[in-house]
Amino acid sequence: MNQGRTICFIENAVKTQIWIAVSVYVLVAIMRKRLRLEASLHQILQILSLTLFKKTPQMGIRLTHQTPSAGRKVQPEPQPVGGG
Repeated sequence: MNQGRTICFIENAVKTQIWIAVSVYVLVAIMRKRLRLEASLHQILQILSLTLFKKTPQMGIRLTHQTPSAGRKVQPEPQPVGGG
């Protein structure tokens, strides 16, 4: 009887992880399109996976995008990741 609960719990956890992965992919795709980023989705997801839990400032990460009005490339100012 306890094994049935465990299997159900694992199945729900897997479904949750899949939905989270799909949601993140869609949100990053929307962000890439709205900000007109030149980096591929794969590159952006790699950057996020490397920097998501780091507490050190990531000053070397730059993503270029096109400004809608002028059509020229702009690099956003780097922002430190984390609180300190």
